[in-house]
Amino acid sequence: MTIHADRWNELRKRERWMLFFLIAYIPVVGGSVALLERFVSPDIPGVVLAIVWMLMMAVAWYRLLSFACPRCGEWFHTKWFAWVSLGRRCVHCGLEKGA
Repeated sequence: MTIHADRWNELRKRERWMLFFLIAYIPVVGGSVALLERFVSPDIPGVVLAIVWMLMMAVAWYRLLSFACPRCGEWFHTKWFAWVSLGRRCVHCGLEKGA
């Protein structure tokens, strides 16, 4: 185990949440709208559900990008908001992911 094992586990958890929100968007929102069609007009609830899901996805994306590097404390994946790298190294100090 590395010194920063808890921090790397946190990063993996954030990556999984983002992936979940991204992949499950169409099945969850689409399935919910299909179920709502049977009981009520799906227009308003479907739009509200889609907006809420996208907001949750935006929060998960922000949490992923704002992960602090265990070595330097800067954001691991971003420099400012113009540079986004989901690579295997910190964009500031070059620390390998999982090291």
